[in-house]
Amino acid sequence: MLVHGVGLTLIPVAVALGCATHIAGDMLTDSGCPLLLPLSQYRFKWWPEPLAFTTGTMPEVAIVDPVLLVALAGLIGWVVAPGAELHVWHAATGG
Repeated sequence: MLVHGVGLTLIPVAVALGCATHIAGDMLTDSGCPLLLPLSQYRFKWWPEPLAFTTGTMPEVAIVDPVLLVALAGLIGWVVAPGAELHVWHAATGG
């Protein structure tokens, strides 16, 4: 943070993104996520019960974990060499 001169200004963005990602991940599971907890006990889900999965089972390991690894690799690449994805994109498309 100090190298780029950003300081602590991105911490609220990182916390909000982490919370949103965690809530979205909870909504993929069969338990869902109680978004309106003080007002309602209803648990919101992205998928109906046959498609929802329990954490730690094969669907999570086969689908969610690889998506998170690709996102993490992209984030690391962006931090290590910001703007490099544009060079890769232009080289790949000939633009």
